[in-house]
Amino acid sequence: MVRRKTRRAQGAAFRGVQRIDSAHADAQGRQDHLCAVRRQGRHLAHSEHSRQGRHAGDFCTNAHSVEVYPDAAKQVVKCGHDFAAHGYTQDAHLADMTPEQEQATIRRCIEVLEKNTGQRPQGWLSPILAWTAHTDGFLAQEKMLWHGDANYTDLPRRVKTPHGTIAHVPHSDYTDNRVLWLSPQDYFNVYKDTFDYLYANEPLSLLVMTLHCHFGGRPLMSAQMHKLLRYFSTFPGVWFARHRELAAWALAGDADEISNARRFFPQ
Repeated sequence: MVRRKTRRAQGAAFRGVQRIDSAHADAQGRQDHLCAVRRQGRHLAHSEHSRQGRHAGDFCTNAHSVEVYPDAAKQVVKCGHDFAAHGYTQDAHLADMTPEQEQATIRRCIEVLEKNTGQRPQGWLSPILAWTAHTDGFLAQEKMLWHGDANYTDLPRRVKTPHGTIAHVPHSDYTDNRVLWLSPQDYFNVYKDTFDYLYANEPLSLLVMTLHCHFGGRPLMSAQMHKLLRYFSTFPGVWFARHRELAAWALAGDADEISNARRFFPQ
């Protein structure tokens, strides 16, 4: 969830089964809180909320998946979601490649996703977040809007490279595949409590959530996500945003860095 400054500095973001969003809502007439949804996985799925058109999100997908499961990829597009590139296969790590191999892999993934989904992906999330010093520049060179590997900040921010500017969109690593070893209810409890705290205490706050389709697509986890979506929807000023919308906010504004003083001690 993301909280933004309108007249009061508040907001929330939820990664629809993905991740974060931001304060560009002022210019767009949106509300104070943001939510984004992200999905990951080698297999693709969609939820009842997706079918009802309530909350669109981002599917961060290995390119090979859409080659193997083209019908699932088409269904994701039909439900109104965005695709983001997530490497070619889960074990093809950018950090293990030469710069030339990394650039070729990024281009290959973009081409495969566009060919098989009809969408040119606008964002990138590396398998196991194994990015390099070259990744931002290579993505900017391909006109990508956002990069999801950088979790050193809790808000979207603008990053300049020799090849152009790109947005970093962070996310939480407390995901469905962690709680399935214990109780799926823990997923609901953790994110409900986090939401409540951010909504009450942190201006310009963001909550990004991730589900892996081969875990979170199961009824025991989908039930928790549906409860969270319904709960978040009862609060005024919450925006369920896509990553590209979060990136657009960061790129259009002065979001190179948002200091704590600016967030918590407005003039």
